[in-house]
Amino acid sequence: MTSWEDAFLILNKWRDDPEPPLIAVMKVGEWPDEQGQTTSIAGGVSVFIKETSVSGGTVTVDEAGLLSDIDLTGAVFEYSDSRDSPLVDGDWVCSLVATFPDGEILVFAEHPEV
Repeated sequence: MTSWEDAFLILNKWRDDPEPPLIAVMKVGEWPDEQGQTTSIAGGVSVFIKETSVSGGTVTVDEAGLLSDIDLTGAVFEYSDSRDSPLVDGDWVCSLVATFPDGEILVFAEHPEV
């Protein structure tokens, strides 16, 4: 588990980087497949981290000029880097998974530089 403070240190690192990395923000959900097995599916957008508020529990993201606030209140965090097995398939530098009390999962994943 990653502490609340460490999670915001990671978000702040992405925000403060002189060449801000593109971050995928993906919501993970589970649905039954054709065999009745549960399958996890992630869908999301690529953003830049613009603002963070540890005390407010929010992060503001910029998706093509559109600013949105994401409320992280109550989330439990888990950080992983490229050596770990990611929750979401893809080529990621690192990821920060936020799991909410209601079971909702939100993944912040850093795209590799191109």
